[in-house]
Amino acid sequence: PHSLSVTETDAAGNVSERSEPIAFTVDTDAPDAAAGLQLVNNDADPATPIASGSSTSDNTPLLSGTAEANSTIIVYDGQTPIGTATADEEGAWSYSPILTDGQHNLSVTVTDAAGNVSELSNIIAFNVDTVAPSAVTELSIANNSVSGEPVIIPNGGLTNDSTPLFSGAGDPG
Repeated sequence: PHSLSVTETDAAGNVSERSEPIAFTVDTDAPDAAAGLQLVNNDADPATPIASGSSTSDNTPLLSGTAEANSTIIVYDGQTPIGTATADEEGAWSYSPILTDGQHNLSVTVTDAAGNVSELSNIIAFNVDTVAPSAVTELSIANNSVSGEPVIIPNGGLTNDSTPLFSGAGDPG
């Protein structure tokens, strides 16, 4: 810590009284990068972790981690800052972005009270997909226990095949 005060001297050599001291601290050390970065689908109960490289239907997932106590967390999607959070006295913080469908790459930096900025955190890369697949069409069930071509079983019909062939058409993927 530092404490500075000043006096003023005029041309005749008269010196003023000393000012009240101003105390301050110089901090040039960047904080550590955020740790324990976790992204969860909080639309589900219980909340489900979203691993890097995976997909989620939650377009408002909860991102959380730990950082220097009372620091400011800047959340990025790629190179674009999308929001901020404040770490509590224990260093815990969380942020829930509103995301569009598509690929996202979330990371954070930590800014301490002196304005020093940490290195970028690890990146969590994931895909948001909120569009449900189309309903299955061309649904059929067939008896395939006899030799030759499978025999279609009509809706409400009977079969002695305990492992019938079930088929239909749906969205790719």
